[in-house]
Amino acid sequence: MRVTTKTRLSFGDIQRAFPDGQGRPMSRAVLDRILRDYSREIPEPELVGGSRIWPVETIDALRVVIQRDQERRR
Repeated sequence: MRVTTKTRLSFGDIQRAFPDGQGRPMSRAVLDRILRDYSREIPEPELVGGSRIWPVETIDALRVVIQRDQERRR
């Protein structure tokens, strides 16, 4: 069996990493807004074949940003 480790995350990978309260992936609109509003705090994506991909470390930065965004919206 061959084990591979992901080094890059697609938009869909990020959506699935942050499910909503009902276990569904984060909506595209919400993730687009977060990526736009907090673009200076999130690593720049690479463009590969017209798709954006991010380094795995982006998850940690997004976790902080999403938590701050949720606190701000309350």
